[in-house]
Amino acid sequence: MKQRKTGGAVFYLLLLGVLIFSLVYSSLMSRNNFDYTHDDFVKDLAAGDIVKISIVQNEEVPSGSVSVDHKNGETNRFYTTDVNRIIAEAEQYAVQYGVSDINKAHWFWTDVFPYLILGLMVLMFYMSLTHALGGGNSQLMNFGKS
Repeated sequence: MKQRKTGGAVFYLLLLGVLIFSLVYSSLMSRNNFDYTHDDFVKDLAAGDIVKISIVQNEEVPSGSVSVDHKNGETNRFYTTDVNRIIAEAEQYAVQYGVSDINKAHWFWTDVFPYLILGLMVLMFYMSLTHALGGGNSQLMNFGKS
């Protein structure tokens, strides 16, 4: 009886697992826990300790992150659910602020990459199918011939 070789499939599954783990790990590590809050921001605004405010909006407008430069050179960041409120507070205390454009994903990752992954999956399926039936010369496409 012929033994089936599963080393190729195990390798691809292991490679896929390592890829998924590295993506999840990198996304978790990129998240920062900020100790600076909106209440701290309002207190510093009222005290006149803030020199400049930089606002980076998310795709889910009006949320975003706020970077605050203090007079002593310290920089703090926090997330907000309403950047319009931050702008109004900055204008109220006459603090310089800047709003940057919304960061969008590159067209390659949204338009091309999913089709590359799909094509790779179809290719892997076809390769595993021909391997399971005995290799490239396995009479897979010779059906209907006498």
